[in-house]
Parts: sequence; C-alpha cells; structure tokens
Amino acid sequence: MSKKVTPKVFEETTTRWKEEDMLQLSQHFHKYDKNSGQYLRARYFVMNADDVDTFNAIKEITDMKIYLALNEGNKEKLTFFPILQINDEHLFELSPETKVGDKRITEFVPATFKEMICKNWDDSEIHIIDDLFTVKKQQTLQRVLFYHTSDNIISFINTELLGNIKDIILYPGIDMNKFQYKEMISFTPVLAFKQKEKKNYNTGLIGVIESVLNDEVFIEYLTPCPPTCPEE
Repeated sequence: MSKKVTPKVFEETTTRWKEEDMLQLSQHFHKYDKNSGQYLRARYFVMNADDVDTFNAIKEITDMKIYLALNEGNKEKLTFFPILQINDEHLFELSPETKVGDKRITEFVPATFKEMICKNWDDSEIHIIDDLFTVKKQQTLQRVLFYHTSDNIISFINTELLGNIKDIILYPGIDMNKFQYKEMISFTPVLAFKQKEKKNYNTGLIGVIESVLNDEVFIEYLTPCPPTCPEE
C-alpha cells in the first residue's frame, strides 16, 4: 500500500523534483537489485486499491493534473513517482513497479503505442532519461512539473469510467519524434484505466482515448507544463 499524499508531502516531493540536479534525475527511476547485481528501471506506476475506491467515488472531475515527484534518493528504491491531483483537492500517489505482470501491455496494443511505451522507455540508455524532462523556453531551460489534459478527456472519464474503475496505472513513454527538439518535452506518460466491467466505445472517441485492450482504456493525450500550461 502506498502512503497517503498529504499537502505537506505533496509540497515536499514536488519541490524535490523541481530542484533536483538534472544529471541526477535518472537515478530516481532505477533501483539496485542485490540478487542480480543490476539496476532495475521503473516500468509502470500503480494506484493502490483504497485510492481507486476514493477516485471512483468522486462525483465529478473538473480538473486533473499529473505532478512529478521525488522521494529522497536511495539506490535500493525507486524514488520517482507521479501524483494524480483531482479538482485541486484529491491527491493520489501511483507507486513504481519494475516487474512485468500478466496484465502488462501485450502484443495486441497498436504498434505505435507499443513502440512508445515499451521499446523507447525500456531500451533507452540511462543517461538519456536526464534529458526527457526539460524544455527551452524564453532562452532558458525549464523542467516539466506536471501534465494536464483536455475537457474532452475529463468528460469521458466522468461519463464513461467513474464508478467502473478497477485499477489506475501510468505507463512511462518516450516520444522520439520530440526528443531532438529542445522546445518539446519528450517524456510522454499514458494513463490506463482498467474497468470492472468491460464497455465498448465507438469510433467517435478517437482523439480522446488511444485504445481499448480487453478491460484497459489507454489515454495518451496529456500535455506537459511547461511549455504549455493551462493558464496560457
């Protein structure tokens, strides 16, 4: 079970992300495994069951952001984690996992989605990770602090998913088409909502959801701030 994110914890861990040395970021996505003598990379991030229940009970989502946060450095632990903030009120931690479970993304995921999620993230060199989170804006380098989403996606979650969610997972990805451009953030997280009861969605929702695989709905369209912040 992950710890509850209090406002104090939120402030401390998001500030730590904001202030961490750029060249030290990659260490927070890896942990040293004594058994294998190797460093393992975070593969995805999962919300605990109690928090999923709380999420399901929200009457209406009006605002949703994913903040990037760090616990204190520890080479034997994964210390990066995302925080899902709903309505500037609810704070949900998603805890890092390294092992591939039987419900991990399968070969049936569309090719472009699988390429971004699995291959680019899993196969990237450790030093590349340091460069995924900064953008050149107004002649200075700025670090992405959170991701926000569109009203269409929020409306979809409200009408189609709330109350029917079994698991909430965030998959880290790298958009290699953006990696060469300093004015773009190439770290591309994808939210997945596993349903208690599978529903079929019509093609009119293309542009809101990436895909539906068995009981899992993938939402890719999350916008980084900076460079694109909601108030802009």
